[in-house]
Amino acid sequence: MSVHHIKVQKWVIMVILHPEQMKSAFISRLCCAVRAFTFSPHYNISEDIIKKKQQDVVRFLEANKIEFEEVDITMSEEQRQWMYKNVPPEKKPAQGNPLPPQIFNGDRYCGDYDSFFESKESNTVFSFLGLKSRLASKAEP
Repeated sequence: MSVHHIKVQKWVIMVILHPEQMKSAFISRLCCAVRAFTFSPHYNISEDIIKKKQQDVVRFLEANKIEFEEVDITMSEEQRQWMYKNVPPEKKPAQGNPLPPQIFNGDRYCGDYDSFFESKESNTVFSFLGLKSRLASKAEP
């Protein structure tokens, strides 16, 4: 499990690689954390595509100086199961399990990569992540 912290505001973004069920104490501790569930590819073309999507999410978080934690779900069955369980039914594929990246803010589901990309294109990522926009934060005294 690798952890990246970029101090900016009071937000924590967690990127979890390969989902596994999280213990309630861990979830409680991270109740305000945005988490993106990702995984480590094993040299397969479709996995390379997933890895590029994960990197896009991580690069955005780093570029915007949003704190996040990256957890590889390939390393923890518990994290993987947590992600599978907490992706809403309408976002799950007809067959198999949802693929990373999946993004959460605490235990609130934000969306998958396609939703993230759409919000990035429409300049609504902070809302997508459940965070105050930078402009709103700067306007506060």
